[in-house]
Amino acid sequence: LILLKSPLAYSGVSLKKDDVIFEIYHKDLDLQLDNIQKSIDKFGIEKKELSIQLDQVTNELKSQREILVLSEKEYKRMETLSSGDHIPVNQSDQTKMQYLQAKIRTETLESILQSIPLKQSYIDDSIRKNQIQLLEIKEKILKATIKAPFDCMIKEVFVEAGAIASPGLKLISVYNDKIKEI
Repeated sequence: LILLKSPLAYSGVSLKKDDVIFEIYHKDLDLQLDNIQKSIDKFGIEKKELSIQLDQVTNELKSQREILVLSEKEYKRMETLSSGDHIPVNQSDQTKMQYLQAKIRTETLESILQSIPLKQSYIDDSIRKNQIQLLEIKEKILKATIKAPFDCMIKEVFVEAGAIASPGLKLISVYNDKIKEI
């Protein structure tokens, strides 16, 4: 981890509680944060588009079911008439074709309508997973900041900006009239 010194990290500087002393370089985390936010935004757009599609398919299916009922009635009527040789066979075949097309279109719309909740569920799960990742990265970024634990003065700084941080590395020495030294 690479340390970046704040403007306050110099000997003799007074610090207030929670003043930032060092930040750990986290450009990679910033990039991950940005990518995840873009992903959440993309899923949000897909969710809105899916909601619009749901409304459109629902309305179209309602109309298509009405067309199916009418074409089925007409097909049965034509079938009855053609069985008694009252109309030409090709007219009956044409009515049958219209009925079958209406039936196929209705079944297709019903299938699309059934798939939308699955897609919505997938999008919702993806958004939740991305939001969790977003929170985890934000937590890592917060942990990448070293702050003053109380009002104090910097006695000595042991590292320079750009130094590699490791556990146990002494960064600074601070003092306070009420607290001796940390």
